[in-house]
Amino acid sequence: MHTMSNHVLLLRHCVRSTKPEIKVCNSDSNSDTVDSFVTKVHISDYITAPLPDFGTPPMWCTERGMEIMTETGRYLMKHIMNELSHNPDIITHVNFNIIADTSQRDVDTSLALVQGIKEVLMNNTTTIISFRGILTIYN
Repeated sequence: MHTMSNHVLLLRHCVRSTKPEIKVCNSDSNSDTVDSFVTKVHISDYITAPLPDFGTPPMWCTERGMEIMTETGRYLMKHIMNELSHNPDIITHVNFNIIADTSQRDVDTSLALVQGIKEVLMNNTTTIISFRGILTIYN
């Protein structure tokens, strides 16, 4: 016997490093264009201590950000399996449709999530898992 399980989890991306510049609104502008209201400034102008070394290029997942996403995948799969544990003899098919854009951090976020899910399922023989769209990338 097979059962279906549907869940939705919407994530933006992992914890990431930042750029040394930020965009701020210039309220003194008399122009009507959006670009005239935005000015790039260096973050160091607004903070008293230097930014930490994130150990990754700007806007990419940090090491800890990847760990958090892997743990999120583990938690998600444990939660699903706990829901289905009322009848352990049923073979359950769980589908994941994972979609990301072309940003490195979004692809890394997806892969870390899948890694966590698969870690939980390594010793499970009653749950069939399939991933559709893991490489569905939107530009």
